[in-house]
Amino acid sequence: MLYSWPSMLAKRILLSLLGLALSGCAALAGETPPLISLDPQPSSTPIPAPTPSATPTVPAARLLEVAQDAANQGLWTEAVILLDQALAQDVENPQAWWLRGNAHRQLGEYETALSDYDQAIRLDVNYASAFHSRGQLHSQQGNLMQALDDFAQAIELTPHFGPPYRSRAEAHIALGNLAAAALDLQIYLTFVPNAPDREAVEAQIAGLQEQLVEQARDGLLFFDDFSDPTSGWYTNGDPASPGLYAGEGYVLRVTQSVPGGATGVWAMPGRLFSDTRIQVSAHKQTGTDNNFYGVLCRIQGTNVAASFYAFLISSDGYYVIAKRVNEGELRGIGQDQLLPSGQIRLGTEVNQIEAVCDGPRLALYVNGELVYETQDGDLTSGQVGMIAGTYEDTTSVFFDDFAVFSTEP
Repeated sequence: MLYSWPSMLAKRILLSLLGLALSGCAALAGETPPLISLDPQPSSTPIPAPTPSATPTVPAARLLEVAQDAANQGLWTEAVILLDQALAQDVENPQAWWLRGNAHRQLGEYETALSDYDQAIRLDVNYASAFHSRGQLHSQQGNLMQALDDFAQAIELTPHFGPPYRSRAEAHIALGNLAAAALDLQIYLTFVPNAPDREAVEAQIAGLQEQLVEQARDGLLFFDDFSDPTSGWYTNGDPASPGLYAGEGYVLRVTQSVPGGATGVWAMPGRLFSDTRIQVSAHKQTGTDNNFYGVLCRIQGTNVAASFYAFLISSDGYYVIAKRVNEGELRGIGQDQLLPSGQIRLGTEVNQIEAVCDGPRLALYVNGELVYETQDGDLTSGQVGMIAGTYEDTTSVFFDDFAVFSTEP
């Protein structure tokens, strides 16, 4: 059977592997092979038939080496062929799955690449390179929160390895987490002082710092990316629904629900404001989509009897601006019920939430678009915060990059 190979390097690879298999069959040095007559004379001595011999199998380790050489030269299809052969011998080799995932990703075969990375991690839960590569794929596909989770895991496993910090910085930039991105880039240069892209990274850090200064000029009053677990956030005191720093963010969990009612937990940084514009990124991690989460302004009181304005969305696409006074119910302002909006991203997708508390004006923006605006002047000042809750079952919501701006021009 004839085989068609896609490149000259593939032919060289094939010949190299055949050379490994047939090396024991070469003629002895200096030995001259006998001439064979094109018209041989009959012989009375019968010639025995040749005995077939099996071609030795090329070891999986050698296949991985040659596949890596092919990948280093950008020959991804050839790398996949070789890695398929390696996995046929050793299906539980995490390195082979990781390398094949890299090749499939470069070929644009993202679903297969993700499956390969998942398999590598299943086989070795401490495989930092596989977490890093899977994070890069998530980032490439716009799944930024999943990417951050994978980069964080790679960094935890290999805290002095620079590239995951570089990759995480790009995901932070895409999410608007400028301070976190600048910090990660600085760490990257610390661990890779001779990085070939050092000049470009230094320029990028300078640009991010300039943007942060501009944000401060734009009235930035308070910011927390939750990278410091001692930055001072505390919840309203329900031990069954904890809040905690986790994964470079802050998580609010509601672990108990009340039949026929809503259960919520909120967290505050201990800062008092009057007129503010609040921004945060948030998404559901686990639990029901029949939930609610968002930001609070003008919180008066710190326990379950607190009063506040709440700017809420849900994982199934609804929104409300509501008010709570003392121990009363959380009631919509100008809304008898939550209303649907196509601007809200569903399920575990990330939403950018912005709330405006400017005098009596209350406005809710989701992913950059105004969703609802109303008026109420009962509460004039207080703390800011974040809230998560559920009408059934349980929920867990992840928050990041909480920013408070002045509403003054």
